[in-house]
Parts: sequence; C-alpha cells; structure tokens
Amino acid sequence: MTIKAHCIIIASRCDWFQKLSLSGMKESINKQIVIHDTTPQLFLIFLEYLYGGQVDTGQLTTEQLADLMQLSDRYEVDCLKQISEDALKNLIDEDSALFLLSIADQFNARALRTAALEFIALNKDIIKSEVFYDLPEDLQSEVEEMITWVELRNSQRSEELSGPQFLNHDSPSSMSSSLLDIEELFSAVNISGKEGEQASDSSSLEDLPLTQDSAQLEACVAQLRDIVGESVPRDELVRVSLAADYDVNRALNFFFSRYT
Repeated sequence: MTIKAHCIIIASRCDWFQKLSLSGMKESINKQIVIHDTTPQLFLIFLEYLYGGQVDTGQLTTEQLADLMQLSDRYEVDCLKQISEDALKNLIDEDSALFLLSIADQFNARALRTAALEFIALNKDIIKSEVFYDLPEDLQSEVEEMITWVELRNSQRSEELSGPQFLNHDSPSSMSSSLLDIEELFSAVNISGKEGEQASDSSSLEDLPLTQDSAQLEACVAQLRDIVGESVPRDELVRVSLAADYDVNRALNFFFSRYT
C-alpha cells in the first residue's frame, strides 16, 4: 500500500524522518520510504498524529496501542510513545499484564513497566500462566522477588521501617505492599530528613533515619552510584535504598520512575 505524505511535515515532526531526508540515501533521493513491521491502518494513525498532534486512544485495542508504542519508539516520536504508554497503563488486567510487562521492558517504557509489575505482584496467580515462562529469566526473577516482597509486607512489618512516623497511616493493607508504598515510604524518609536538614548535608549515615544495617545500606548506595553516576546527591541514594529495603533492583525501578 502506498501512502502519500508531505516530506516537510513529517520531517519537522519526526527526527527519524528528518535524518533520513538529509542523509543522501536512496530514500531521500527517490522520495520513497519502505515501512516494515506494521500495518497500513496503524501507520496511518501514526501519520495522522504527525500531522495533527492528536490520537484517539479510546478507539484502539490493547494490541493496537502496544504496536503504536513500539512504532513510536522505532521512529523516535517520544510524545506519541508516552500517550500510548499512559493509555496502556489503564488497560492492565490479568490477561494483559505479562504481555505489557514484556513489551514495556523491551522498549524502556518505565511507567508501564512499573504499573504492570505492581499489578502482577498484587495478583500473583498471574504467574501460573505459561506466558510467564516466555519472559526473560531476569524479568521472571524480578517478578518473583516483587511478589515475595509483597507477601512479606502483608504478613509482617519490617523492623527497619517501623516507627510511628511511617506506620500511622490509613492506607489499605493491599497497597502497603505495592510499589506505591515505596513512594509513600520515600516521602516519609524525605520528611524525616528535612527535620534535621542541616545534619543531612553531611551525608553521614548516623544523621539519616533507619540505618540499623549500615553495611547493607552502604553496599546498596555504592551499587546505585555505579549505575546512576556521580551527579545524584548521596542523600537521595540513601533515601531510595531505605525505601526499597536495600534491594538494588527495586531501588533502581523507583529511582527511574521518580526522577526521569
């Protein structure tokens, strides 16, 4: 199927097409681009977004939105990728959670990945599906670790996170074990840190709350520092480590969902 479009419009709205039009390759000379791995109907939706800046996600199925997110990622249209990702977050259910987790992990859709992980952790029977074993082994392990963490949080309160300033809230017990709880705990640690703001500037473990296991905390902070670089303040890495209970994977998930 041949679809006609204005070079100046698609090049101005999509960096990928702009680079191609200036590349001197045969596509820019012949003014023809072959589009692979999509359908004409979906590419028309993509093209309409480039022209008008809008897309009616309510009219698209989960599979179409997933394909649109992948197409947007391929052609570096970040705004449309974000729109598709946000729409998919609202469509996560027991049938789609593993599929959406897989593509979110593959295409670096962090918000969708976090939402899918949380949903699966709160509905652990999902992993009994054969689809679960099609996931990469590292992603399977992350799901299993998250489920274990949720079960532990539901069954008992960790001593490291005990204290009236953190536990005196009325959130539902099911959510106290979700990824949202990490954000609540992180906020609580931030509040606690602000009470002694002058002391926190020293970045001393003794000046920060919840440092009963300083060796484990230091190890987590060191691993985070290797990944996120030197620009992130130590205070933030300590708080993320505490909120994630010293688990580097959870700390990274939360860090990137919060700061990017």
